[in-house]
Amino acid sequence: MSKRTSLGLYGVIALVLLAALAAGCSQGAKAPKMEWTLKVSGAVSKPLELSYADLAKRDQVALENIVMRKSQGEDTTNSWEGPALDPILQEAGISAQATGVTAIAADGYAIQMTMADLNNAIIALKLDGTWIADDKEHGPIRLVAPDKPANHWLFQVTDLVVEETAIASPTPLPTKSPTPAPTATPAPAAGPAALQVGTLGLSLDELKALGVVSIQAAHPKSGEMGTYEGVKLQAVLDKAGIKSGATLTATAGDGFAAEIPYADVAGCGDCLVAIGSDGALQLVMPGMASKTWVKGLASLEVK
Repeated sequence: MSKRTSLGLYGVIALVLLAALAAGCSQGAKAPKMEWTLKVSGAVSKPLELSYADLAKRDQVALENIVMRKSQGEDTTNSWEGPALDPILQEAGISAQATGVTAIAADGYAIQMTMADLNNAIIALKLDGTWIADDKEHGPIRLVAPDKPANHWLFQVTDLVVEETAIASPTPLPTKSPTPAPTATPAPAAGPAALQVGTLGLSLDELKALGVVSIQAAHPKSGEMGTYEGVKLQAVLDKAGIKSGATLTATAGDGFAAEIPYADVAGCGDCLVAIGSDGALQLVMPGMASKTWVKGLASLEVK
């Protein structure tokens, strides 16, 4: 065999191997077959019904190292991939007067979100490079809203209903909380209510006026020591005139609630309503279960 013939043969073999490798990679990247439909309706001119295959064929947007903030437990950081939501809404002919979207999951859970809440949102098909269709409890698709709390990240979403009526953002940030109704002894408001304590609404300034302290505490789940700044929980309850009760219910902005025996609270001198650098509130409960360390704290109620 001549040298030229040998080189030609090797070239053909190399091309065949490359083609086989490319076919294998293509097969590995191929979307799974799923029976799923995402409907877009409401204030749109062209309602859509998109199959899983339709979603998989669209341009895929990668969101790298996105933090999902949870009201209970540790935050998680992952990468997600799927079609962007905005082009889907534009294709459906979203109304110029649209104020937000109601997203509905297969189990009937629904949440209203403003258009601002949905900035850069995607309909995720992959989590860290893996099709989430393999997750029977949370797949095959998930609405992912970057920089928003976990309650915005709706898995198994089936319907997106565009709204034209006013929508209050469910984001558990103090500046998003509604101003509470006047109490029996109203005081001049220093800003929107950051925390509702029984019938009393307290702004961030009013909370800080109770006396900001700093403590060190170990998180019950991770065991890591951290420094927290905020207001003593007992001072907050005293301000609201709460002196006794059976149970303290701490509720986050996304609806998560933790019940704590009031006797445990009354005996906790270091329990804190911590104030984050962004104004977000968190219960810091040294020596108590991690579920009591409620993030995105919105209200406290004693019964």
